[in-house]
Amino acid sequence: MTPAKKPAGAKALGRRALPLRKPAFLGDAGGWEDPEFLPASLRLQLLPVILERQRHTPQEADDFLAACGRIAQVVMEGRRRLTFAHEREQVEAVVVAAGDLLKAMQRLGGDAVEGIEAHTIHPTGLLSRTWDWVEVLEAATRDAVESIPADTRSKPDALTAAELTRLVVQAYWRRFGTLPPISQDGWFVAFMQRLGAHFGLQTGARPVRDAIDRARASANALRSRTDFRE
Repeated sequence: MTPAKKPAGAKALGRRALPLRKPAFLGDAGGWEDPEFLPASLRLQLLPVILERQRHTPQEADDFLAACGRIAQVVMEGRRRLTFAHEREQVEAVVVAAGDLLKAMQRLGGDAVEGIEAHTIHPTGLLSRTWDWVEVLEAATRDAVESIPADTRSKPDALTAAELTRLVVQAYWRRFGTLPPISQDGWFVAFMQRLGAHFGLQTGARPVRDAIDRARASANALRSRTDFRE
């Protein structure tokens, strides 16, 4: 019996033997986390700063400080082994892939849309919600590419200080749902100054203001693209 021929131009997609493993997306997912990267003496200095005016509970402050330790380890170790050119290449690949996915989705016809929706276990509207989030991802990665320095030979410490501050601000935003205070004499500037000084970096008022302004712009762009409703 002669096997049926595939339609001209058809591709055999097949199925993966195993699904792709979802990464941790923790910045340096392949690295080893050192819980003592921030020494106990430094933690004892930083905890009271976070707890100023009882803005957060001791547990919240401790968890945030642990996150800062992970970020500091990624930044300080990463600057010695990951070039900005390689980082830019990785992020640009996501920009291109996200854009290609949006273009492919834009070409879907009515029957194709119904077929995809019929094969999902999620409520209807999967494609619409996916479009919104992929559009956000594309915009975020484009912004990230623009923020990656092209050359680290000039003022490498300033670039490292800016990166450390940016990531700590983002961690605070994700954890508490709001941005830290931008005031020059506020607790967050004092916190970043002490954290950066431990690594020989100047992470004072200006890097904090720049990081918070960038995070606020990203937050506004994010809200304009999706209402975040589940």
